[in-house]
Amino acid sequence: MSEQIIVDKTKPPMQFPEIKVNETKQEAIILIAMPARGLVSRKIFWAYTALFKPKHMFMSNEHVPIDEARNVCVKEFLVNMPEATHILFWDSDVVPPHDALLKLFNVNKPVVSGLYFQKYAPHRPHIYLLSENKTHFIPCVTYTKDSVIEVEGTGMGFTLIRRDVLQHEAFLKRGKWFGFDRGFGEDFDFSITLREAGFKWYMDTSIICGHVTDEYTVDEKTYELYGASEQMKIFNPE
Repeated sequence: MSEQIIVDKTKPPMQFPEIKVNETKQEAIILIAMPARGLVSRKIFWAYTALFKPKHMFMSNEHVPIDEARNVCVKEFLVNMPEATHILFWDSDVVPPHDALLKLFNVNKPVVSGLYFQKYAPHRPHIYLLSENKTHFIPCVTYTKDSVIEVEGTGMGFTLIRRDVLQHEAFLKRGKWFGFDRGFGEDFDFSITLREAGFKWYMDTSIICGHVTDEYTVDEKTYELYGASEQMKIFNPE
């Protein structure tokens, strides 16, 4: 397993809100955790450079299963970074806008994500509902724009998690934060334990992140254009 930790404690160009910890306020300090599958693209490097960030550490690991990679990041965060208030999971193929992290902090929720879309057609938003029998997640095709909404499932692509969430006994009893053993993807698995712990998962749909493919970057416009093209096929069949 290859791991890299870079410490960057430079002052941010914009003011991040103070975080209340044990009835006292402290400045935000985060771990940016980026599980990577090989080299990170230039688009991600540019996005990292442009992103408004508080004091932070950066961790990347690769060549391990994604659930294990995320669990290693959480352990590093909880054990060796006691001063850190949040962990930001940022997937290595997701491009956030420069103010995305500041917006997540201002939502002020225990777990909150930006919105991104499936890489491949039909490019649906990564917003899901848990089925009534709790056996699978159902993709949503519509959502409220420019709003903070509750989601029952989403991808971890750009997700900010407060420290106390990961310290909850529901996760400690399970012995991990992410897994595949319950028949879900690792991000859905996290959401199941999150709900058992009594937390809700939120999304700010004004934060539109790109999802990088080998040929192009998928975003909200891609999804809307694809939907429009499918409508055209219905009304104008060949």
